[in-house]
Amino acid sequence: MLSATTDGCMTVAPKRVDIAALPANEKGKLDVSRVDLLGAYLELKALESYPAIKALVYGRPNMKLAESWIELKYVGDAADSFKTRVNCISYKGVVQHRAATGISGGNAHLLDTYHADAGIPIQTDKHLPSAREIMSGEIKDYIDVPTQKRVNTDYDFKHMLLDDGTTVPFADKTKFAKKRDAAASIRKCRTVKGGKVAGQRATPEKVLAASAGMRLRSGETMEDVYRRYVCRAIARREHGWNVLVKDKALAAKLGLDYQNQFRVLKRRQFEPQRFPYSERFEAVMRDVARKVGLYLNKLMIDVLASTQGPVMEGGQ
Repeated sequence: MLSATTDGCMTVAPKRVDIAALPANEKGKLDVSRVDLLGAYLELKALESYPAIKALVYGRPNMKLAESWIELKYVGDAADSFKTRVNCISYKGVVQHRAATGISGGNAHLLDTYHADAGIPIQTDKHLPSAREIMSGEIKDYIDVPTQKRVNTDYDFKHMLLDDGTTVPFADKTKFAKKRDAAASIRKCRTVKGGKVAGQRATPEKVLAASAGMRLRSGETMEDVYRRYVCRAIARREHGWNVLVKDKALAAKLGLDYQNQFRVLKRRQFEPQRFPYSERFEAVMRDVARKVGLYLNKLMIDVLASTQGPVMEGGQ
């Protein structure tokens, strides 16, 4: 599942759907009317045994609706899901559909440009005044009021984003709220001693690091953040990550400057299971463990990752 709303979803098609066999018009748009959706998705067909879907199927003829209870709108070989109702699906480079709720003025074609912006783009628009604005006398024109809005194409974290681009529901509301709060904090403008500092893009990597109480520094990747966290566990000699060598020798094995890096990590508080398990996280753990002569095992992963993933017990 790539994204979902209450009345639709965008998902990876099963292999039994042959998109290449679909006819296309002169603009490269595919004709999806020939796709037998319920035949291709046996999982959807199985839903017809549920009472709610049964009621829907039985009720549609009474409303003189002859079409199927479910509709396939677009297909493609590539998709970008930015946030709820902000996505794009294409086939062989031809955009089949682009949804950009919140980007007004017919500027949906600027979605990719806005998303590629390293900052937070400002969109100039007009809006109808509210009752409060009219009664307070704040505005003079009741029709077109100029306004500026910050464009937000950052992922909205309504589902947990996985490394492969798919999503799963959050295990509980606390984890959901933590991600959303971290994203809002990153995007928020701040007032500091030198003046106002503009908010930053709340990329999935920045939000993941922030929600774990860490920071993705300029020029860093998520692997760098994972590495700092693992090195902190080793520096503080946490359970399973204790290496029987002196601190200076351990710093050398980790490739860290003893005074400016290793001792800083050792002084900082360590909180177990700050990050959810992922293959990327395990790969970093395995690499760092190898450097200090440890063999990664389930116990070591459980100290650092909140959800256990596949690992060979005691193996490299």
